[in-house]
Amino acid sequence: MAAISPEPPATSSEQTIQSRETPQPWSGPREGEGPLDPIYVFLMIAVPIIVGALFTYDHRNQGVRITFIILCGAMPAKDSTFPTQIERNMDSESFTYTSIPPGRNFRLLRILPGASDDALACEVFVSDLDNSTPYTALSYVWGNPDKVGNLELSGHACRITRSLSDGLRRLRKPDEAQVAWADAICINQNDDIEKGHQVDLMGDIYDNAHHVVVWLGPDPTTSASEAFRCLQTINYKLYTKTDKEYFYPDEKEMGTVYMKTEADPEPRAMSRPVGRRSVHRSVLGEKGTDCVGRLFDLSWFSRVWVLQEVGLAGSATAIWGDSSIEFGEIASFIWNVYYTEELRHALGDEITQKLSGAPLYSVWNVWSTYEKKESWIYRTPLLRSCAELIAGQCSIDFVLVLEASRYFNATNQLDHVYAFLGHPKARNPVTKAPWLQANYSLDVQEQHRLLAASLSQDSLNFLVQAHQTEESLRLESGYPSWVPMWNEKTENHADAFWEAWDASLRKEEGKTFKTYADGHRLRVSGLIIGEIDQFTRTMESSDFDVEKDFGGLLIDLCWDLAGRRPNPYSPKEVLAAFASTLSCHYKIRGNQPLDGRERVVEQLAGYCMHLNNGFYQAHLVPKHGDGFWNLNTVLEVGKSFTPSFKSHAVNRRFFNTTDGYWGMGPSAMQSGDICAVLLGADVPFVLRPKGDAGEYQVVGQCYMYNFMDGQAVMASRAGESGYDEREIILV
Repeated sequence: MAAISPEPPATSSEQTIQSRETPQPWSGPREGEGPLDPIYVFLMIAVPIIVGALFTYDHRNQGVRITFIILCGAMPAKDSTFPTQIERNMDSESFTYTSIPPGRNFRLLRILPGASDDALACEVFVSDLDNSTPYTALSYVWGNPDKVGNLELSGHACRITRSLSDGLRRLRKPDEAQVAWADAICINQNDDIEKGHQVDLMGDIYDNAHHVVVWLGPDPTTSASEAFRCLQTINYKLYTKTDKEYFYPDEKEMGTVYMKTEADPEPRAMSRPVGRRSVHRSVLGEKGTDCVGRLFDLSWFSRVWVLQEVGLAGSATAIWGDSSIEFGEIASFIWNVYYTEELRHALGDEITQKLSGAPLYSVWNVWSTYEKKESWIYRTPLLRSCAELIAGQCSIDFVLVLEASRYFNATNQLDHVYAFLGHPKARNPVTKAPWLQANYSLDVQEQHRLLAASLSQDSLNFLVQAHQTEESLRLESGYPSWVPMWNEKTENHADAFWEAWDASLRKEEGKTFKTYADGHRLRVSGLIIGEIDQFTRTMESSDFDVEKDFGGLLIDLCWDLAGRRPNPYSPKEVLAAFASTLSCHYKIRGNQPLDGRERVVEQLAGYCMHLNNGFYQAHLVPKHGDGFWNLNTVLEVGKSFTPSFKSHAVNRRFFNTTDGYWGMGPSAMQSGDICAVLLGADVPFVLRPKGDAGEYQVVGQCYMYNFMDGQAVMASRAGESGYDEREIILV
């Protein structure tokens, strides 16, 4: 969250924003005063330096946020506002926050009218959240704390970050006051109790806002107008299906094509055929790509608090410099980049990779999951379809929302969790109590443990976010393996999956399972379904580069391991089991169009036609009168295999168990680890026996064909041997 800093330095015990009457610039001794006392000069220079040094020590060792302003008083410059007598600083008035009354009350900011070059003046007042006057919420980044702006707050001079000052100026009008909310001013940042209470209300604060303005910052390179033009044009062309154009390729593009027949054996040049190509490159032009890249380089897109601030908005407008755009255009562009191969190619790898991180998780995991029907998401056709797709195929829970947390930055590491407490899924679906209350006195490890223990009351799906390395499993760090670190993204990070499966029948039967968190231990129940035997090397993102046939070479790697041990699959099931394991296939819910997503072997066939023809010829060519794959398989269906394979395989290994079952599991696995269905989790897990009998470390989630939709639970109920329910203690 952003911070407001006082103009004169305050003592560390004060929880006030100090200000004073506007003084005259210091310009040496006044007429008649005579020369300054040398002792006074010494004190005026030395004291601020000493105080600054002390506060710097406190900042580095105790975490106290002290701004650059404290250090600026060492030597008064020509335009310094330091008073000529030390006593005048002591007599200055100070702005002091009054306590917010209990209940759903919060502060608002009245921005007084003014011209663009007028001083910024505001008034702060307390309001009832449920009966407040309409207000605009400002979403912005803190910015460089060394760059400050002046603010007159309720008659007192204060200094705030330049980023906040610029954002408030964008909201100001010349002829009428504007009511706004900005966290740095409306929350007493020095009062952890108030801050925790107001953070709990922030979801409702943004939800109730009349409008949200996203202040992206200044535009020193004048890129905003061109970037916004590119986004709007590309979105429109994709939505109207006018993103392709016909053209006549020249000889350089396709060479000359010759044809000869038996009747006329002399080769003759054919007329040029008509081609069809994407218009994205022409839309981007010479400058567009760089301007779009600068847009998504802005720090706003990496700040964790923006997820809630925009996601809850009824309407949202982004402002960059002097240009503005409806925020739905930005989110639509992010979505289009993910799903449009030609657009990714036009933008290049650097921008595509940038958008596939934090921006994509913003759209998929957070903004599309608020289910606020009157929001900008549902007024944008593409994004409404996105939200409906996610709701139709995934069970939206708080774990899905938290998956985005580690892709963003936060000044306070606790905010990787607290920034999501305003989401409607941040509450127990039965008791409606919040999973966690904001409490800034906790350390990060304890916060994570408390949240994990709380989430276990509903499901164990949060375990998919516990990412381990071989080193972390060996170290006796005292950090439980079942507690995710929501503020960290490890080098071996693998995308979590759980939303579309039901390994323990938790969803189908609508039941909860008993768990018990005892300090660093979590007691659960589960079924052992296998023991890890052999596995491939860890598959990497670079394995899907063009020079490695976009992952085509991995097919042989995994197939070779799959054949090292007899498997339990029937001959007709083998290819389905193999293809499903590679892509972590799931059953399509409801009456979805038959677009090939449910035909996983056909997906693999289309993929291998292009990228591993040897495997295709050996295993996937239709035989025994089965006919041929249709043209749709060749051109379209196979495309859906690549993103699924890459998403689930990167930083994982293909493995087999001692019983011959196949799976896709964590990089940190080793022989002797077990695979288990934990009752209350929607996917299986790889666990490592540890210490006392019944104790296990969580190595990571896994996919195992024929165990993803409750088969092990049903086998246990049917009395099949080897599927006995047992207590499992996670440590």
